[in-house]
Amino acid sequence: MQVNYKSKFNPKSPRAIRGLAFQKSVEDIITPWFQRTWNSREWFLLQDKCLTDYQLNMLEHTWGDIVIVDLNLPYKIFIECVSVGSEKSIFPEHKIKKFEGSNKYYCFGWDDEKIFVHSKVWNSYARKLPLVMENYRSFTRKNITGLRNQFKCVDSFCEAMFKIENV
Repeated sequence: MQVNYKSKFNPKSPRAIRGLAFQKSVEDIITPWFQRTWNSREWFLLQDKCLTDYQLNMLEHTWGDIVIVDLNLPYKIFIECVSVGSEKSIFPEHKIKKFEGSNKYYCFGWDDEKIFVHSKVWNSYARKLPLVMENYRSFTRKNITGLRNQFKCVDSFCEAMFKIENV
């Protein structure tokens, strides 16, 4: 029996359009560094072409937006892209709970800025942010720039990935 789930994601909303454009810009800028980068939805569909949009959405919650595959890395790297608004932004609680692991990073961005933060660092910090609406945390750009453990540019992030040792 197939159950139809309605996604809350609206690809036509201004927020979604901004987020998808940011995700594409991150993918484009890191692609020259690695043997292969994938939009995670495309990568999942290579594994199983029968996945539904709902299943892809759920997989994205855990695995992020971009997958880096490179034989020079000890494992795949997963990136969750977060386009940050000019004032306050919101961050979903489900990302804090589901997007975690030694090979997972957030890329926060605005204007021409891209800052990479390990999921463990951001999730620990984000749990302390004020809860707004139901299941969202409020944050600003200053919350990102104030983190001590971050990669402040694409090059430093990509270089660090090649220095990762097997765990």
